[in-house]
Amino acid sequence: MARRPLPRILSSGSASITRSREIARTAADSATDVLHPLITVVRGLRLLAVSGRQKWVATPKERRGPKLLLGAACVLVVALVPYGPILTLVTVMGAAAWKGRE
Repeated sequence: MARRPLPRILSSGSASITRSREIARTAADSATDVLHPLITVVRGLRLLAVSGRQKWVATPKERRGPKLLLGAACVLVVALVPYGPILTLVTVMGAAAWKGRE
């Protein structure tokens, strides 16, 4: 079978299409560079959530109650400490960034 020629619109304006593709690639690369820290933190949060879920499932059912009580007590203490929630947020984001790196 013989190849069909390109449509006229693609063959006549190839310079503008090439330029448009280059602009699109540049924009995508710039967006990836800007959003890379956010992507890393989100990936790390997902991995931390998966790890926590696996540990929770691996915990025997009779130990889940005391573990939940200990976690609730820690949340209460952190909420009452000055700058506690902010420090916790910074710590979790740091752990997520560390876990999410490639």
